[in-house]
Amino acid sequence: MISRLPVLSFYANTRGGPYIISWIHRLGGLLLTGFILAHIYTLLSLSSPASYAEAVKAYNSFPSTLLEWALAIPLIFHALNGGRIILYECYGLRNDRSMIKWVLSASLIYVTILAFFMLLGNQSVSTMFYWIVVLPFAVVAVYSLNGRLGPLPHAFTWKLQRMTGAFLLVMAPAHML
Repeated sequence: MISRLPVLSFYANTRGGPYIISWIHRLGGLLLTGFILAHIYTLLSLSSPASYAEAVKAYNSFPSTLLEWALAIPLIFHALNGGRIILYECYGLRNDRSMIKWVLSASLIYVTILAFFMLLGNQSVSTMFYWIVVLPFAVVAVYSLNGRLGPLPHAFTWKLQRMTGAFLLVMAPAHML
């Protein structure tokens, strides 16, 4: 498929697939940053219960559900590829070809399952249950990664980015489901 796209095929042939994956990861991160800012702005503008109820009704429409599902594709890829990068940089797992296949396969499986649940539209989880179940997994992921990062000579900001990535690797997919 990449061989049919002129620019991507050039970079795939000269620099390899991991180079393309790294740029897709960066572009996905920029897209998600823009979405988060728009999401926060939208939530802040919902100051009254009536406006919140109207917005929720609009968000429950099929076009909004389809847009939310489409946004899940870069989010899940970015989260799982970030996990691959953490495994690569912090744990020494360097088999790029098979790890990229796993990231792409797991992303495809996840967005397929998510589409199924979103089309059903009848599932809900209490906020308290979500935080009680998901937060401990995220904290364990950050704590275990912090043990690996502690002795490394990298800058604090580099370590912080990896730790927030481990936190979001758990939180973001759970939030979308």
